[in-house]
Amino acid sequence: MASKSLMVLVLLIGLCGCEFGGNPAGTVLKQAALALEKNDASAFVAQFDLKACAANEIKNITEANEALSTLDQLGKSLGLGGMEDLLGNVFDVERKLRQDFARKVSTGELALECQRQEKPGCPWVPESLRRGELVSLSESAAVARVTSPKKLTTWLALAKEGEAWRIVGWAVLKDVAEAYARGENKPEKKPTPKKQPLEL
Repeated sequence: MASKSLMVLVLLIGLCGCEFGGNPAGTVLKQAALALEKNDASAFVAQFDLKACAANEIKNITEANEALSTLDQLGKSLGLGGMEDLLGNVFDVERKLRQDFARKVSTGELALECQRQEKPGCPWVPESLRRGELVSLSESAAVARVTSPKKLTTWLALAKEGEAWRIVGWAVLKDVAEAYARGENKPEKKPTPKKQPLEL
């Protein structure tokens, strides 16, 4: 009887090891999911580097808007800085993110909105975060593929800051999220080659 109990105990320890082992970056997703379920805004915000998220969100906004993308390129070519500098001065994106998370997590609105969202970029659904597929890039960078109940994919960028992992941004495309996780600038778009006119 004692040997059977010992075997069961060893098996349980082994199962726990499988569940909680692996890349500790995944704990960020679990903590964020738990905070959403408890409507705990402070615990949710603690999983983010909001300064990095704000800078990367400006890049997302710029990329999604053709006019802003053109202004971004023009500003850089004239030495005025990109849209990150221009928008960062006009809007306090970090403060807005913090306020939105604080209000919408504490009321439960955020998870509900993201459950119903019909566009990618809103991965804040507890069960979706828990099922996130983690891809390690290095000892201090990782990305996670999070799929919403509407089957929409958003990639989260994760970076290790000291001993703790934080969410540093999110993007629709994996390579963009990888650049955010590594702290790099977003990959440049390759120019479309111009078609040469046919000579008659």
